Amino acid sequence: MARPSALAVILVLSGLVAACADDGVSVVAEPVVSECADCVTEDRATEINDAIAEEFALHGHVPGMVVAIQSPEGTYEAAFGLANAETGEAMSADAVFGIGSVHKLFKWVALHLVAQDGLVDLDEQVNRYVATPVLPGVTMRHLMQHSSGLPDLPDIEAYNAAIAADQTQQLGYEDVLAMLETAEGSNSYGAFTNGRLVNFTLGESMSYSSIGPLVGLRIVEAVTSTDAHSFTAERIFEPLELADTSHMAIAPDPVRLTEGHATSDTVNPFFPDAASTMALSSANGGAIHSTARDVATFGHAVFADDGLLTAETQAQLFAAPVAGPGLRAGNGVIQFDEWRDSGWWGHAGFGIRSHSTTLLHQPDLDLTVVVMTNLYTPLDEFETNVAVSDAVRRVFAP
Repeated sequence: MARPSALAVILVLSGLVAACADDGVSVVAEPVVSECADCVTEDRATEINDAIAEEFALHGHVPGMVVAIQSPEGTYEAAFGLANAETGEAMSADAVFGIGSVHKLFKWVALHLVAQDGLVDLDEQVNRYVATPVLPGVTMRHLMQHSSGLPDLPDIEAYNAAIAADQTQQLGYEDVLAMLETAEGSNSYGAFTNGRLVNFTLGESMSYSSIGPLVGLRIVEAVTSTDAHSFTAERIFEPLELADTSHMAIAPDPVRLTEGHATSDTVNPFFPDAASTMALSSANGGAIHSTARDVATFGHAVFADDGLLTAETQAQLFAAPVAGPGLRAGNGVIQFDEWRDSGWWGHAGFGIRSHSTTLLHQPDLDLTVVVMTNLYTPLDEFETNVAVSDAVRRVFAP
């Protein structure tokens, strides 16, 4: 599927200059609508714009935001607020963000693609394809469902020490595994020792882990005899024409990278440096920079279009989700409890360069909404991103 036209509906609210936690955001601008073959109608664009602007005004602590939508009625893009709160520079729909953990969905899609190619069986044990880490009984589906018993990287003391020492360094796959082998501690899912959660039932208990996707990409590398950066570029970025999407490990400072904003109350505790690249987990295709337009194009291809994943694979995304504290995981996608009433599935990413990103899909409406903000939002809230997405959903709901 081709990416949305550069002339897709772009509503740039250039008059937004008042943004503070106490007074909120003053929205004074008329939408500028460009005609294109695949955009929503002007009336619908105005309706969407008004709904988003109203919600954005309620979250005055967020300096700037970009929204991109893929729907059966067409596409939509909009920029709101400020790219730089100090200079007053307006946000642009072309702004580049660090997408945080949304990059995990790119990893899982890569694994789904090699499964479609017949190179792996998702129900086969991980150690059939890679020797390390040693994960008895763990399948690739367990990795995707976060039901493998692996802890999360921020749970590991050595990882946090590495971040404190240098947030821009790159740790390789073997470096991460070395940290994992001796890791002990506990998280909200329970205690772990030697890098594995105890009293954990494979495939039934869910423990969100950023290590599982790294193992998944190592499997992709093993069965394709290529590096993960090249594979994701050749099989995902290039076919979908994601021209503004890049791996942080390769391009740490892309053009149009927007300014991250953080205060003592909003700083990401794992990445307190607003300039952090999160290259710590980038060595085999991890952290990604992108635009809202590109991520929406990717999301539509994953969830709705038949050009990237087969219908069978798309159905697998939501199959037999495994529940954990606060969320449940399908085969590569997640659903926070707060999203369930609205029917959203997708992923959320936070904190990289003090940005926050959500990629949400509503299957009943065939609606994909991407919201990117230039302020870190805690993982358990994402209040601005989700509130804006809900405002969009209400516009499209029958």
